[in-house]
Amino acid sequence: MYGFDDYTDDATELIHIYVPYVDGEPVVASIADYTKQTSNPAGIYHNGAETKVVPFTSSHDGTGWVVPASIMALDTDVLIHNAVTGYAIPLDYAALATLDAANSAYVFVDISAYISDTSKGYKNLMLYTEDLTGVELIKARAFVNH
Repeated sequence: MYGFDDYTDDATELIHIYVPYVDGEPVVASIADYTKQTSNPAGIYHNGAETKVVPFTSSHDGTGWVVPASIMALDTDVLIHNAVTGYAIPLDYAALATLDAANSAYVFVDISAYISDTSKGYKNLMLYTEDLTGVELIKARAFVNH
């Protein structure tokens, strides 16, 4: 939410430490035996944080995010809910990119508006109540930069 720096350990580069920002600045300038890999400031774009979105849900029932029957009926390609459980699929950046590549006629994802590098971009998601065709499909794909 406020940004962070991502550090990995010098020995294996497998251990990550995420140093949070306060007032736009990291709380520490460096960490012994760790190397800063990325700076991920806050903004209105995906900043590489380990966050997922769960769109179009109505509530959490203690097990998973419940998707209303009306949304499940729209999601005929089973892109945003699990057909077996009926729960929403939490979407991280990779999942949004997969949705974008699906070329669906009812789910559209804009992952193209990059900030300073390709890991930080806007991730807008649109869901239509029916498959778009013709000019409307062309307009929707143009809106998400396809």
